Amino acid sequence: MTLHVSENAINVLLSLGEEAGFGWRRHSLKTRSTDELLNICIGDGIIPTKIDGWIHACTLTAKSLVKYARDKDRGLDIEQMTSWSGGNAAQRYARWQVDFHWKIDTRPWQYFLYMYTMKAAFADAFDASTKLSDDEKKALHELNRQFWEEVVVVYAYRSEVIERSRGYAPHPDPTCGSSWQGYPYLKIWDRDEVSFDDLSMPFIEKGKSDYDRVEGKVEPRPFPVVNGQIGGEIPLAAKIWIKQARDIDICDEWLRVPLGARLVPTRFNGWWSSIEQVLTPLTLYAEGVRAENDGVAGSLSEYDLPDYAVRFGLTQAEFQRRLNGEPGQLVALLGSATQAFEELLAGRGLDALKVRPFIDISSRTIARVADAGLTIAEEDLPELAGARPIHPRYAPIDPLEPLHWQVANPERYLTKMRRLGYTL
Repeated sequence: MTLHVSENAINVLLSLGEEAGFGWRRHSLKTRSTDELLNICIGDGIIPTKIDGWIHACTLTAKSLVKYARDKDRGLDIEQMTSWSGGNAAQRYARWQVDFHWKIDTRPWQYFLYMYTMKAAFADAFDASTKLSDDEKKALHELNRQFWEEVVVVYAYRSEVIERSRGYAPHPDPTCGSSWQGYPYLKIWDRDEVSFDDLSMPFIEKGKSDYDRVEGKVEPRPFPVVNGQIGGEIPLAAKIWIKQARDIDICDEWLRVPLGARLVPTRFNGWWSSIEQVLTPLTLYAEGVRAENDGVAGSLSEYDLPDYAVRFGLTQAEFQRRLNGEPGQLVALLGSATQAFEELLAGRGLDALKVRPFIDISSRTIARVADAGLTIAEEDLPELAGARPIHPRYAPIDPLEPLHWQVANPERYLTKMRRLGYTL
């Protein structure tokens, strides 16, 4: 089919990153390769993701689709498909994807699952657009089809060459990239190592039906459904917190949490990192410990600084100011964690009745700081140097997404991230 994509269709396509990202997750939920906490399968396990990571991937893919639409070298050609470099925009995209996903041990079958669900998401986005004519929609659907046809062949070929060159050896990174990407990895699948002679393959066994199991032969176990397998004391508390936050609309179905006028995406592990940020001052408060008032500037002299709930409130109020969030949003987020912390402290044999007073004092401190228009520096409050915000986007240390006041040029960093489809 001759493919002509109008300039209007191209401009619409470039604007569909967010819609396609949401749709991609919806299609992935149907395959059970992700769950409501945005965990996804990778390697022999799962990792948590943020919805703007899905949007970012669709934003970049839309740009490659546009390059492909303008590429005169479209089409399946065996020599190009099996070349290691060069070729059209779809082939270059596929090679880039292989190299990145191999690095984090995404299995080819997992990538194909991601690929087909993303393809479906773009198709839905085309159909839903009111800015496209019927002919423009047909052209974009054909573009989508041709692009992914080429991607799947090149991806399969390049993956095979990489694994063949290594003798199909175990992947060198057992962490699936989590050691440098800033997310945790949980192994949930014991992959069977089977020899060909032991593998049940009824179709090639003489006298056997394609549907019959060959007796005495091995059937590899299936990959488990991705469904909230991350367990433990703190992740369990995080699930309680997320539920309560959703109940009061502080967190939506995509795990986005408000900051000022924007909704900022979070990872599931961000919620447990947030819990860890609160636990230290909360535990000290519950145990009746008072802080030493050392090295504090006079601007905070009117606050009860030996009180760990006050110090926590001061710290988080300053972080919320730096993140351009509203104090009321921080108070609501902290309040929605009440049940989670009560159950957590009770499970540790601590006084769960101390949770509500801690949150009340912290919340009043946050509001008071905002009303006073205070700006707090590290020399005013030493905790600022070592603590993190409790907003689940920023609580975990992420080597790829530092706090914006920790980079050399904050505005340039924020502009770049917005351009890539991230919300900070």
